[in-house]
Amino acid sequence: MPVTRVMMVGGRQVHYRELIRTLAKRAENIHTRVLRHMLDNHSEFLRALAAEYEAIAEKLLTAPVDTADLMELIGESIS
Repeated sequence: MPVTRVMMVGGRQVHYRELIRTLAKRAENIHTRVLRHMLDNHSEFLRALAAEYEAIAEKLLTAPVDTADLMELIGESIS
């Protein structure tokens, strides 16, 4: 026969197994929320990075129309 462990907290009975189960559910909820937040932040960062890369690639794949454009492109690549 299993022993039920009970403690008194503020005049109320708290069963250990129920407390542990509740705490585990809360920890899992927090874990899920933190991972979702991290995933959302990472996804946003990757979208911004991809947009920046596409803008750079588009600019570099476009042939300069004159020497001034070429010099501007060279100056941007140096800095």
